[in-house]
Parts: sequence; structure tokens; C-alpha cells
Amino acid sequence: MANDTEKAWAWIQRQTSFTRAELAEATGVGLKSCSGIIQNLKNQGLIKVTAYPTGERFKGGFKPRRYKPVKGATLLGRGHSRKAKHRRGTGQQRLWQSMRILRTFTYPDLVATAEVSISTARTYCCLLIRFGYVRVVRPRPDHLPNAQRTGQCASFRLVKDSGPIAPKRQGDGLYDTNLKKEIHHDVA
Repeated sequence: MANDTEKAWAWIQRQTSFTRAELAEATGVGLKSCSGIIQNLKNQGLIKVTAYPTGERFKGGFKPRRYKPVKGATLLGRGHSRKAKHRRGTGQQRLWQSMRILRTFTYPDLVATAEVSISTARTYCCLLIRFGYVRVVRPRPDHLPNAQRTGQCASFRLVKDSGPIAPKRQGDGLYDTNLKKEIHHDVA
């Protein structure tokens, strides 16, 4: 079943020019939705504003815009784009990659290599500890006075490396894309 944009595009291709109201009437889609569809198609370079005159006028004397399809343009379906996706990995993904490379690490190591905040590193580490992916090798030396504790941090080890994609929190569980399964219970 075609979505509204696909329905509108099929109708637009058969027209020499059209207005928003004509599109709405022909496809049975609301005027607000037609505005979004037109904006989307204009952004993709599939239609453009034309100088064809219209016989109708809005209150105040404004004339509605007319659009025409660009010859040879094709609508890309959902999930496809003309733009290249240059995404820097998420904080969790960068943390996961750092953990996989370092194997044994501290929070400052993760902050330096993954370029995330200390709170992001702590939160993600705690999540992975809870589900058995990471374990504490050397706990933080809380028994020492503050003056002697300066610069000393807890040390962690990655014990369950399931693959290149970072496990993600999903509800009250953890979803591991590498294993294609959701883990619901606490391991540790």
C-alpha cells in the first residue's frame, strides 16, 4: 500500500502544474499534509515553483503557488536518501569501541579515547557491569584518605565482547545487535 507521498507523487507526475488545493482534492490528503509533502518534494528537488498563472485568489489578494514536477526526477522510497550519511558514532558506540580496543580501562581512559563526558562513561559502564559485559578489576580505593587517593581510579575489564556494535539499553533490558537478542535479567 502506497503512503501519502507516493500517492501524491504518482498524481503529480501526470500533471503539467498543480496547486496545493488541487493536490489535496485529487489525492484525498488534508491540506496540512499536502503542505508537508510539497515541502519534502521541493527539498528533494522533485518539484519546483512555476510561474504559471492561477485564476484563484486567497483573502487579501494572495495567489496560491503553482508547482510543476522536474523532468526525469524519481522519488526515493523510505529509508533511502540522496545525501551521504556522515554520522559520527554515538557516545555509547565510541565508548564500546574504546572498551574493545583497550580491554582493561578506567573512566579517564574512556573519556580521553571516546571523547565523552565522565558521567556518560560511568552510566554506560554501570549498565554493562549490570549485564555481565564488563567487570571491576580493581575497585576505587575508598579506604584511603582523599590526599592519597588522588589520581587513582577503579579499573575495569571487558569480559564479553559480542561484536562491533554497541549493546543498547532497551526498556529494562539490554539489546545486543551483534547477537540479535535482548537480555532481560541481571547477570552480575
